[in-house]
Amino acid sequence: LLDLLVRGRPRDAAVSDHLWLAVEVSKVVDRVDVERALRRAAMLRKAGFLAIPVAAGEEQTLGSDDAARDTGVVLVQDGAMQFWDEALQRVRPACRPSIQDIEMGPRTNAVKSRLESSLWAARPKP
Repeated sequence: LLDLLVRGRPRDAAVSDHLWLAVEVSKVVDRVDVERALRRAAMLRKAGFLAIPVAAGEEQTLGSDDAARDTGVVLVQDGAMQFWDEALQRVRPACRPSIQDIEMGPRTNAVKSRLESSLWAARPKP
């Protein structure tokens, strides 16, 4: 299970498609959190989404820093972000076609529907 899923567009004009951030949240981010974020983002990419793995927390271990740098995972520590540009570079080649232009099969559409409905369900009620 993913801790947080965020959808948006980066300010960088070179990426026109929506990106999904697969975020793992922990008090102390370690190598396991980095690997988990990487696996979750890979699942989203396999389903046809442009996904960037993110591990976020108040503190981080030295192992998480090395693992994130080596694998292209964004680290967020107490609000400060590391390795965003590197992670974005890894998904840029996949950003050429728009997600709307990709032909999606029934399984991918089902995953997309579940993701979108879970985002709406997770929104705070006014």
